[in-house]
Amino acid sequence: MNAKKPSAKAAVRNLVGASLEEIEEVSADLGEPRYRARQIYAGIYRLRYRSWDEFSDLPETLRRHLKERFTIIRPRIDRTFTSQDGTRRYLLEVP
Repeated sequence: MNAKKPSAKAAVRNLVGASLEEIEEVSADLGEPRYRARQIYAGIYRLRYRSWDEFSDLPETLRRHLKERFTIIRPRIDRTFTSQDGTRRYLLEVP
């Protein structure tokens, strides 16, 4: 049975904000062992990677599959508001 490749119009999902359990589902859907999900999770949240190319602990083929289906885009600080007491609030732009 051949796996279907995503079409050019397929939506690409941002994994920033995904839980470990959600990333485990992604890993399982790609036919990868469970520990790969922990590697992906650590790369996104602990190591703060911004590109799949930075995941040197993942096989090249897996990085290519992830790049085709998922992104790693963090919210951007649009504006900073500082009150008189020094408290800062941030307006984030979510992709």
